[in-house]
Amino acid sequence: VMSKFLEKLPKITLWGLLAVSVVVGVLFFVGGGEEIDINGNRCDAPYFTDTLLNWAYVLFGLAALVLAYSLIRFDQSILVKKKKDGVTILDIIVASFIVFVIAWFCGSADYIEIVGYEGTDNVGFWSQFTDACIIASYILLGLACLSVVATLFFKKIK
Repeated sequence: VMSKFLEKLPKITLWGLLAVSVVVGVLFFVGGGEEIDINGNRCDAPYFTDTLLNWAYVLFGLAALVLAYSLIRFDQSILVKKKKDGVTILDIIVASFIVFVIAWFCGSADYIEIVGYEGTDNVGFWSQFTDACIIASYILLGLACLSVVATLFFKKIK
């Protein structure tokens, strides 16, 4: 009984994370907002911005934990005992690096106009890093959607 539950746990976790992400996303986009004044400029501030950012931090932390776990498991014993697992983990790490490099070179170091911000961290490296993170998110979202469609397509063929 316990082994069946452990087999289903990753799928349950995935669906739980997806459900929370959908709820937080819907709250952010349709949950309303208020007009605020920033240095004489009127801006719309959604009510659930903090919730969305905190959830993004949680997901980032979980992704970092999974990456750390993958790196810990990736040692020579895996390459010797279970060669397929070692190569798969290495493929994921290399693919992630390639996605971020592509996103980095697609990003721009130009000045970002931020209402109410007077600092210097919106140009140069940090501007390009911000662009790279956004572009990498778009790439990964596109790949996730593509994999869902491909999975459904290939299941229909079988």
